[in-house]
Amino acid sequence: MIRVALLLAFAASAYSHLCLLAPHQRGSSAGFNTPGADNCGLTASPCGGRPLGRPSVALPSGEKVNITIQKNLNHFNADKPGHFLVSYGSDEKMQAIGMTPDTNTSSPWIYELSVEIPRTEKHEMGIMQVQYVTSNPNAPAVFYQCADVAVVPRHH
Repeated sequence: MIRVALLLAFAASAYSHLCLLAPHQRGSSAGFNTPGADNCGLTASPCGGRPLGRPSVALPSGEKVNITIQKNLNHFNADKPGHFLVSYGSDEKMQAIGMTPDTNTSSPWIYELSVEIPRTEKHEMGIMQVQYVTSNPNAPAVFYQCADVAVVPRHH
């Protein structure tokens, strides 16, 4: 009986999850309010194995925007807390633009970060990537989500 309980506990921990709510993540977010949702448990770098898509939103160049993420399943490690990292760029090159520490919260839990979009002089397509770095030896090291975005220059 104890073996079955341990196996079930390990299986649940293997499905730690991260959803990107705004901008909307690539692919589906079906079930995101259920802890352990499949659409939020992507571990393949750089975008969870989901292919490039059309931009889901236009973001203003050089301005602050709010990014909304959901920790779909808690993998907080009190000995070495993890973090959420937001980056912008392309498949070849990502630039970190924001970070917030992981906290010991219930599942699911919403985090909102204010990040500055890099400046550009022309309209460009880019990728907003969020990583949940768990720092938990009993969970996958990193979970990924990406949103395809357009960055629009400001005109004075």
